[in-house]
Amino acid sequence: MRMSIRAVALCVVLALAVLGTPSLALADTIAVGDGWHQFSWTGGPNVTQIESAFTFHTDVFVKVNVTDAFVSGDRFQLSDNGSLVGTTSQLNGSVPWTDNPDVAFAGLFSKGTFTLAPGDHSLVLTNIQIPFNLDSGTAFLQLVENGVDGGGVASAANAPEPGTLALFGIGLTGLALNRYRRRFRKSPEAALA
Repeated sequence: MRMSIRAVALCVVLALAVLGTPSLALADTIAVGDGWHQFSWTGGPNVTQIESAFTFHTDVFVKVNVTDAFVSGDRFQLSDNGSLVGTTSQLNGSVPWTDNPDVAFAGLFSKGTFTLAPGDHSLVLTNIQIPFNLDSGTAFLQLVENGVDGGGVASAANAPEPGTLALFGIGLTGLALNRYRRRFRKSPEAALA
């Protein structure tokens, strides 16, 4: 079966969109000991981070530290590969404002430390509680090995943004519709077969 020039061009455009723009479609890389990474949300509560999943592979057990910052009162659920890992601590009352994740993690902000086994990981954070009806904000996460910064052998990788996968799906749908239309033009009976 021969493909039309338009269908081939559409396939090429889709391939370039998926493969040619990784820097736009991927989250920041993370690795053991490279410090804190910001994640943000808008429209909360019960919304996931704006960034794509934080993904990495590790050959050792690692810990993920998560902390609220700036305005206190946010609380998070950490999921790994689609499964709930845990929830950060409950905070009752407000604490002084800080933009320093080390101060926030050591202080009274909502926080959590979660241990992950060796393997491939894809971390997503969901804001499950917001303060003062603020529907957006920023918080932090970091990877540490055995509870100590640095020295890890985890390697960082990126996951495609859901929008990139949606673009790919739209292209495949377009190809299928184009094929159906071509069959229907030849004969309405052939399109139903």
